[in-house]
Amino acid sequence: MFETIDVSEFTFSNGGTPKRVQVPLTNGWEVGTAYYIQYPAGLITSLDGSKEIEEINDKASFAFKAERFNENIITNFFPATGSTTYEADSEDELVIYTSVSVGLERDPLGSFRIYKAANDELVKTIEYDGENDRDLDYGDEDNFIQFEFDDDELEPGTEYYVLVNDGFIISYEEGLYHVGISDPTTWRFTTLEEPTTPTLFSINPGPNATDVPVSANIALNYSENVQANPDAVNNVVLYDADNNVVETFASNTLSYSGVKVTINPTNDLAYSTTYYVLAEDEAFISNNGVKTEAITNSALIRFTTESQPNTAPAASNVAFTGSLEANQQLTGNYDYSDVDTDAESGSTLQWYVADDASGANRAAISGATSSNFTLTSSEVGKFITFRVIPNDGSDEGSQAFATYAGPVVAAVIPT
Repeated sequence: MFETIDVSEFTFSNGGTPKRVQVPLTNGWEVGTAYYIQYPAGLITSLDGSKEIEEINDKASFAFKAERFNENIITNFFPATGSTTYEADSEDELVIYTSVSVGLERDPLGSFRIYKAANDELVKTIEYDGENDRDLDYGDEDNFIQFEFDDDELEPGTEYYVLVNDGFIISYEEGLYHVGISDPTTWRFTTLEEPTTPTLFSINPGPNATDVPVSANIALNYSENVQANPDAVNNVVLYDADNNVVETFASNTLSYSGVKVTINPTNDLAYSTTYYVLAEDEAFISNNGVKTEAITNSALIRFTTESQPNTAPAASNVAFTGSLEANQQLTGNYDYSDVDTDAESGSTLQWYVADDASGANRAAISGATSSNFTLTSSEVGKFITFRVIPNDGSDEGSQAFATYAGPVVAAVIPT
């Protein structure tokens, strides 16, 4: 006698069809040795006790010869070992690929089992003509075996490993049992993390920014790469602080670069004006197909443009009046203008002498810095001009000169 096993040590499997009883052995089979099994009637009964197994007391009814499991014919897997891109809810089959064709020349032994790597929790068992047998596709002379999973059986972002009993894989032509997978590191993969909704994490101009150039673009930076939603053209809208629509941008007209969405207003913005941006729901979509949420908070993307730069004033029609004679007073005059309507403040006035009407050897007359100037004998024989540098209190404008006049004559002595 090789071994006697007590029925209390049996393992009963009532799931699937047919039902199974597993009998543990203390001793190992010897390759090439013939064995037979006998047991009495009633050893196993149905759950309700209405049926019982018939006895086997001969040497032929349950006889077999032990054989060795043949070489490993597994070549690779899907998803591959180390993969992190398999989508848990994709319903794509898990696949074992083999170097030779496989087929059901005999009943496969044991099962395919998948476990969570973190805690070795058994997630699913697939047996031939047993538990979850509908999820087994053994093929027909194909070089693969497929295992089906529903969209809720595996979890995103989770590491799994697979074990397969020796004898589960059967070569087609020779009908040989082959070794399976007993090492948890052989077929181990991690499902793809569940995509998250892209979130807005920074903007330019920043929140409540001031002195923003009126020619500036508006950049929205998301937590992951985004693009225009191809399923619908939703809008991004620019408003002023009075809630007036300044411009509406269809999402497919904006510029995209990785995580950045760039809004380029058609015209420069107004000076010293507050603006805000809102976006409709699902305006953008991530590379994983997750659409963005609406931007409805007017305080989120809000900024104020710069004040209008000062424009320097101008002086025109510069001239002077009076007699070109020593001891006579000259009076300079000009027109002041400023596009910003800034009042004149701090303009610089200066009188000059020169050797001729072209301004040769022009020199400033010391102390002659008001609109009025009285000629002296030092200017006799010289040509005179009057210069203005306009100022609005912030910026100087360009200098402007009156036409040279002269020469100055000596003072006339009354007779």
